[in-house]
Amino acid sequence: PLRQVIPSRHADGQMWVRHALAARESHQARVRFTVSDNALIGREVHWSSAFPWMIRAAGSLHQAMTGAAGSLALERALFWFNAPLLFGLVVLFSSWAGRQAGAGAGLLVALGMVGHKRFYEGFTPTYIDHHGVVTAAVFGLVLGIAFMGAGWWKPAAGEATSLLPSSRERARNAAIFSAASGAVGMWFSAAAVLPGIAMVGAAGLAVAWWQGRAARREGAIFEPGLWRLWGRVGAGASFVFYLLEYAPAHFSLRLEVNHPLYSLAWWGGAEIVAIVAAWRLESAEPFRRAAGRLTLPVLAVAAPPLAMLAGGSAAFALGDPFVGELRHFVAEGRSLLASARQSGFPAVAYDLASVLILVPARILLLRRRDETRIVLGFLTAVTAAWVAMAFFEMRWWLAGSGPQIGLLLCLIAVGASARPRARWLVIGAATAMLLLPAGVMRIVTARAENRDRVVSEGDLLQPLYRDIAATLRETQPEGDIVLLASPNASMGISYYGRFKSLGTLFWENADGLRAAARIFSAGSDEDAAALVRARGVTHLAILSTANFVGEYFRLLHPDAEPERAKETFGYRLLAKQALPPWLQPVPYRRPAGLEGATRSVALFKVAFDQTDVERLYHVAFAQLADGEVALAEQTFALALARVPASARLSFCESAGAAFYHYGADAAAVRIFRQGLEYGQNPVVANLLAWILATTSDAALRDGRAALALVEAKVRNEPDDPTVLSTFAAACAEVGRFAEAVSAAERALALVRAAGDPAAEALLQRRLDAYRAGRPWRQ
Repeated sequence: PLRQVIPSRHADGQMWVRHALAARESHQARVRFTVSDNALIGREVHWSSAFPWMIRAAGSLHQAMTGAAGSLALERALFWFNAPLLFGLVVLFSSWAGRQAGAGAGLLVALGMVGHKRFYEGFTPTYIDHHGVVTAAVFGLVLGIAFMGAGWWKPAAGEATSLLPSSRERARNAAIFSAASGAVGMWFSAAAVLPGIAMVGAAGLAVAWWQGRAARREGAIFEPGLWRLWGRVGAGASFVFYLLEYAPAHFSLRLEVNHPLYSLAWWGGAEIVAIVAAWRLESAEPFRRAAGRLTLPVLAVAAPPLAMLAGGSAAFALGDPFVGELRHFVAEGRSLLASARQSGFPAVAYDLASVLILVPARILLLRRRDETRIVLGFLTAVTAAWVAMAFFEMRWWLAGSGPQIGLLLCLIAVGASARPRARWLVIGAATAMLLLPAGVMRIVTARAENRDRVVSEGDLLQPLYRDIAATLRETQPEGDIVLLASPNASMGISYYGRFKSLGTLFWENADGLRAAARIFSAGSDEDAAALVRARGVTHLAILSTANFVGEYFRLLHPDAEPERAKETFGYRLLAKQALPPWLQPVPYRRPAGLEGATRSVALFKVAFDQTDVERLYHVAFAQLADGEVALAEQTFALALARVPASARLSFCESAGAAFYHYGADAAAVRIFRQGLEYGQNPVVANLLAWILATTSDAALRDGRAALALVEAKVRNEPDDPTVLSTFAAACAEVGRFAEAVSAAERALALVRAAGDPAAEALLQRRLDAYRAGRPWRQ
């Protein structure tokens, strides 16, 4: 049903697409539940509805412009979806920055958003996920507070310049921009934006405490109302987004996502900054009076953690140790050091280099003695905090790119001369050194890879998943398929086939992941069978790459020895040990060009009622598909010995055809000859004659034996094009080309009269070979 291949690192977008399709097909505005994973139970969905809305709109637009079918149009829209989104955000942020601080600031913001590797990463083609929007939201949150002067402003005096806003009104506008950006980010991903809101408040309070009195001596004015405005607008807007997402029937205490308790905490945190900073600067006010006004704000800030403690994992799923451990098995959840060990130093070199921006920031902070230290100190503190988090978890590098761009803007403003020409030279130099190289390299590398048709091993998995999905559907043309596989394979294979699955790597799917882990980690085949029945699993897929068997075991048994994972049901499947009697192997050979995606693929269909003969039959074909011809022939012999004598001829017919299909001509000949010992079968005789006449194996080829099998039949059935074609090939093999041409011409005329263009083209090529005096070779 779905077919568009995308880079494997963008696979999360496939779940967004499924949510968008589900909403469109059910005519629902919001998807609050899905059965695509955690089969057969399903699970709640708490992702922001804004992305499915945008994906559906993009698909409808693409369909209107191209006439493509609905799902195909939606998939094709993924390629251009991010371009207008990024363009719109660049225009919004750069124009706003230009109005606040001049054209140079606007230009630098625009170049930073497309030139910073991590910022742009969230908007790459087909990367349909909330990371890009969240990165932009954090950028707006931090940039707005910087232009708010972190709560400070300073009236303009002549031609003197300052990093602080020149009026209360400018500062208020910046506070509203910051709060609106943060509220949008909360809607898309509260878990990613909440740390930013906390950092902004803490950094604002720190610089007021540290540099506030010195800034006052320089003529700067601290405005507590700016922080209050920021908190109230942010709290109100995030609450409106909560209602938009969940009202009127889906209210719940789920603190992994945007929630009114966070709105309350935002308000409380802003009040704390305003009260404490004002008390610090207004030393005449008794501390007791200031502390009394902190009671309600402190309770507001404490509300979310208290609710988490009271509600446990039911209120905050990320507090579940099982869910918490998952981050160690996801690329974005690894530390920088772990990522370097996993992917090599070049994978993290850009991130390490970007940290160097803190060096000149620190130097300027030590040298400057004016109100400049308010904004510079604020941006330095926020950037340093984000970098620290990113060292522990790689996913923070994306959102941390926004503060880095803001700090770069501040450094240029501090270091550049007031003269316009000098300022533009500094901006140009900074852009050329820090922002353009990454963008240029991105373009050059992508063009070279496309020109040379370079595809990474990881990206080969996506077309492989699609091919596997088609293979599994062939084994069960109707009804739901419920897939058990590793998380990555579950996502990809289930996407293309629109199957149900168990384990995908989303915190909302903790129950599905547990179910998959329990099956793969079962100690006995009987225990695994009971769990498979309970979850309605119909098919299993085991890929050697990222098989997750060991990870599943560690999630359930964190204190157990890793070697114990080899005692599990999942490991036995992976190692191709003895199969349980209720699993039916699905023969599968990877298409040409996809062999590098993974070392091995094993597919199974759950068949609790299969006989021993059926099991051996399918095991033989699976071995054959893996290229283990001798082993497959032995397994077939075991199955044949259990087949009643009356059914052995037809059994040999289907088995021989399968061996021939996989290129095992010699084994096919042996099986067909064995079948003919059980009785006469014209189909078997014709297939055997065809192989003997056309095989590329010179030692096996025997034209005279082929003629003996088919010559009498062609006299009895002169109007059968299949028999005529085999007879022609046998005649050509023994040098009787005139008879071969005559038989081939009759066969061609018959298929032409039957209106079969494909067969006609094939028989024409064979006839041309015979006319040229060449026998036909398969």
